[in-house]
This record gives sequence, C-alpha cells and structure tokens, in this order.
Amino acid sequence: MFDTLETFGTVFDTDIPRDAIHVACISAQAQERLQPGQHVGYKNGVITTVGDKIGIIDPFIIGPIKFGKRCWIFIYPRTITGLRHAWEHPDIKSEKGDVEKDPKWDPSKPWFSPAGAEEYITREAINLGMSVPSLMDGARHWITSGETMYTGEREEWLMDEEKFWKAYEIVSGQKVKEDQRFSFFKCAC
Repeated sequence: MFDTLETFGTVFDTDIPRDAIHVACISAQAQERLQPGQHVGYKNGVITTVGDKIGIIDPFIIGPIKFGKRCWIFIYPRTITGLRHAWEHPDIKSEKGDVEKDPKWDPSKPWFSPAGAEEYITREAINLGMSVPSLMDGARHWITSGETMYTGEREEWLMDEEKFWKAYEIVSGQKVKEDQRFSFFKCAC
C-alpha cells in the first residue's frame, strides 16, 4: 500500500492504479496576467508572483487569467499542516480570519445593516468557494425543505451561524425559525 499524494510532483517507473486525492486549494484574485499551472504565492487574498511560492494556478483553466479575475491556487502537496477538508498552511491565515482581515472587508459597516448583511453574505460565499446565489439558494432550500446542501469536500460549517442567519433574513426578507438556524451543509464524506 502507498500514499498516492506522496507520488505527486515526482516521476516514477511503477504502474500505479488510479486513485482520487484531496487537494488543498484557495481562491484568490489575480493582480497581473497569469497562466494555468504557474507557480505562485498568496498574500492578503491576492495571488503573488514574487517571493515564496505555495502552489500553482488551477491547471485546468484554458487560457490566461486576466487581472482582477479570481481563480484557484492548488497548494503544493505535502505542505499543508492540517487537513480536515478545511486545511491549514503556515503562509495563509485561517479561513475565519480571512473574512475579518481581507482588505475588501469593511468592518465599519455593521453586519446587521442591509449593506453589511450583503457584504457578509458575499464574503461567506467566497470563503465557501461558491457564488452568492448558490449560497442563498442553498439556505432557502434548507428552510423550505429541510434538505442539506452538498458542499463537495467541505465538511465544516465555518461561519458564525447567528450572523449568517441574521444577514440572510435581511438580504432575503424571509424569517428563519430558531430550529433552522444551524448548518445546512453536508460533505462527500
């Protein structure tokens, strides 16, 4: 038995059976034109091409990534320090901290104001790797049907549930019962 992930980034002579792996990734904004597979770094929510490299631009993208667009950075194998579907890397702040410390996050807007609620929902969608409509639809579906939302490999509810549901009520105009104010996610595990 062997660990498939241990063979990534190496050349080998043995025929290895097919497998599936978890790859740590983080979405970030391009600050210049980038190429799929390009080795890059990450700082304050943006992709850097100078300094320490932590991974590669999503190699499955066809064509260049333009300035200002967002894409995935696939983190180098064997460099993350924890993996519970939500991972850790010494050069990247925790996901929960990314929301408050992101340069685009405006802490002066109360999270319970309409503008603050929309911004909160947007930041949580980004941190979950999904669009705002997908997150809102998932929450709406949970409220009306009780069915959870599939989130791929993410198994943890990483946001403040009280804030999320308050922001959801403000943005959607829909009241949420107390017994519905918890995670509506399920992972592939």
